[in-house]
Amino acid sequence: MSKRMTILMSIAAVALLAVAVMFSGNDDSSPENSSENVDEPSGNSNGSQDEEDVQVDLGDSGVSASHPYAEEVGEAILADGGNAVDAAIAVAFTLGVVEPYGSGIGGGGAMLILDDLNESPMVYDYREMSPAQGQENLAGVPGFVKGMQTVHENYATMSLDELLQPAINYAENGFVVDDMLEDRLYQASARIDQQSADPFYPGGIRIKEGMDSFKRISHKR
Repeated sequence: MSKRMTILMSIAAVALLAVAVMFSGNDDSSPENSSENVDEPSGNSNGSQDEEDVQVDLGDSGVSASHPYAEEVGEAILADGGNAVDAAIAVAFTLGVVEPYGSGIGGGGAMLILDDLNESPMVYDYREMSPAQGQENLAGVPGFVKGMQTVHENYATMSLDELLQPAINYAENGFVVDDMLEDRLYQASARIDQQSADPFYPGGIRIKEGMDSFKRISHKR
């Protein structure tokens, strides 16, 4: 499988899109776009400019994620020769570290993989599941890890060790906290056991935006 594969992935509120797109020239010869319109002075009555012929080169692939660290990880995987599934897996595990409130190994998700434009896409559903006859508010069984393992076995080109390493690096070495993580910790502080969540509440105080997370925490137990 080549890098030119389209993936749409959703994990809880997190969306990732790894796309390979080829652009062709704009062959527009209709009368409405004739030379008299092209030569029209820029100072027209409504002040707008004709942008129909503007083309943007997006390259062969791209990564979009809800956190810049995850985007960087996905781009690095593609640059190292990985395909879109490799990038999606690495991004997903990274988001589990830098956005623990929105994704991670305790949840699930879904992935849409389009390997060939002439074929139907493959859909992987690994949402968390709970018994149909279970009690109200019964916790579901996470499906994230199994889902990642399955798509890795079917499509990936890099080892799981390689794809997990960026997430491990952030988990071990920390990262700069953004405003969203600080706000989520503030909103959830009443229902979180702050002693158990010591990395996020060192000394009983939540980590703040701009702080280098985990750096000021002693790992001696």
